[in-house]
Amino acid sequence: MITSRLDNIYLQAKLLNVNNVKTFLQDALDPPSIEAIEHAENFLYDIGALLSPTNELTPIGRILAQ
Repeated sequence: MITSRLDNIYLQAKLLNVNNVKTFLQDALDPPSIEAIEHAENFLYDIGALLSPTNELTPIGRILAQ
């Protein structure tokens, strides 16, 4: 099984216009914990990839998601 960084998966889901990424990730076969998702989300806020509180991608977030 291949693993990927959760923040990268979060960005890719946002790029695909997934509205609620937390719910989307919780529906995975082996879902990450809510804490891990929130940690990834906070990291993305900190580096300027997501806008708070809308969770929309910033231009930097779009570049990182590709």
